[in-house]
Amino acid sequence: MAAAFVTDLNATRVRLMDVAEGLFAEHGFEAVSLRHITAAAEANLAAVNYHFGSKEGLIVAVLQRWLRPLNDKRLQLLARVLAEAEKAGRLPEVDRIAEAFLRPPLELYRKSDHSKRVFFRLMGRCMLETREDLSAVLIKEFREVVDAFSAAFRKSLPHLTPQDVTVRMMFMAGAMAHTILNIDRLAVFHGRRMAEPSTEKLIRQMVDFVGGGFPGITEQDSER
Repeated sequence: MAAAFVTDLNATRVRLMDVAEGLFAEHGFEAVSLRHITAAAEANLAAVNYHFGSKEGLIVAVLQRWLRPLNDKRLQLLARVLAEAEKAGRLPEVDRIAEAFLRPPLELYRKSDHSKRVFFRLMGRCMLETREDLSAVLIKEFREVVDAFSAAFRKSLPHLTPQDVTVRMMFMAGAMAHTILNIDRLAVFHGRRMAEPSTEKLIRQMVDFVGGGFPGITEQDSER
């Protein structure tokens, strides 16, 4: 009896997150109320308060459900790149650091089912939102990743200042997000019918593009 109760509680929690994720992705965080979510999930406000404490708590749970494993995978790949470079007695390669950052989300998107594609639409919403509480969640979830990759790039490219690296990482993240959100429009950009590149080709092309932007240092950079 107790086990069945716990199972029901877990099922309600997951259902609330699934419904909230879809509604947030479609309409945005501000436009969706708890009443919209509970009605669609066939739950009540007490269930939201029990599991998440508030609407903000529900937003955090929805984002963490995807971001935690995604960022854990990035850190695992980066650790492997750094360990192999140290073992070989050389600096880590820029392309391999960039790939460790880019590969997990690109693979997830290209292999994704409907729920995962909803998540990427949700992340697109996050990029457009100005809510301070949402920004705080994203900063918390990405802080370890940003710090780890920033340190790796600075180690590989000691001629770049910390600010240089941060700006280039912003360019990298922007290119990745734009690709994920617009890959289905590739044929429109190209002007004729064309097949989407394979996952590996897409990763390789983006790594080459991003890698080319990291090593460079402009004349203005050198004068600082």
